Amino acid sequence: MAAPCFVFRRVSGRVVSERVHDARTLDRRLAQGWVTSRDGKPAQAPEPVAAPEPAAEDVAPTREELEAHAADIGLRVDGRWSDKRLMTELAKALEAN
Repeated sequence: MAAPCFVFRRVSGRVVSERVHDARTLDRRLAQGWVTSRDGKPAQAPEPVAAPEPAAEDVAPTREELEAHAADIGLRVDGRWSDKRLMTELAKALEAN
């Protein structure tokens, strides 16, 4: 642990803290029974939390994916169609087949 940091100890049921400014003083305080966390356990860096990846069914298909699927089934796409309309036309074409 790099200085400056805080060290803690219990005195008469209270938690007392002291700021330590250099590594030598930190080593001395730790040897005297001070600890680097309030609960008396060695301080540890928190585990990094990764952002969850969205589930596949929660992600809407991209315009390129819709157009590629339409080309695969032989559906002619009008460039003025919205994504919603394109999905509707794809559904109709798949039902017809």
